[in-house]
Amino acid sequence: MKKQFFLWMLFSIAAVSSVQSQRLFYLFGNAQYGNPTGNASGIYKNSIGANAGAGVGLLGKTFFQATVGYNRLNGEGNVPNANVTKIMGGIRQFIFLRKIFIQGNVGNASINSNGNSASRLALDAGVGAKLLGIEGSLNYEHFGQKDNSPSFGFITLRAGFNLGL
Repeated sequence: MKKQFFLWMLFSIAAVSSVQSQRLFYLFGNAQYGNPTGNASGIYKNSIGANAGAGVGLLGKTFFQATVGYNRLNGEGNVPNANVTKIMGGIRQFIFLRKIFIQGNVGNASINSNGNSASRLALDAGVGAKLLGIEGSLNYEHFGQKDNSPSFGFITLRAGFNLGL
């Protein structure tokens, strides 16, 4: 019985070590702060929000990721604040020792402001780094144009956690 238990423990440790070294799956969450660019720069002061999601390994250092997020766009002067809820999917490619990455996402953003609601294309692209379960990134986030209304872009800084499983 002791021998079987020892063998089972040895196998379990080896299996967990193998999976951790491959890191086939990760969970992440981050807070973000954004400065407006282009059309958004005269309308909004900043963007504050949070994102959470998961990634699944595809090939080597390439991962598919799904993200949900919330942004609050703080209006300039008499411009009302806007609340943005987004659902996105994309690719994260680690380029150096699974510590440095580039990523791109595309999805849908629901924007609500002053009782008005609109659905827009959402895009983001960025570069980041991860170390000891903590990650940070610099991203460009874009909410598309619809019905002659302006598109909005933000340069965002994100910081949070990334747990590889």
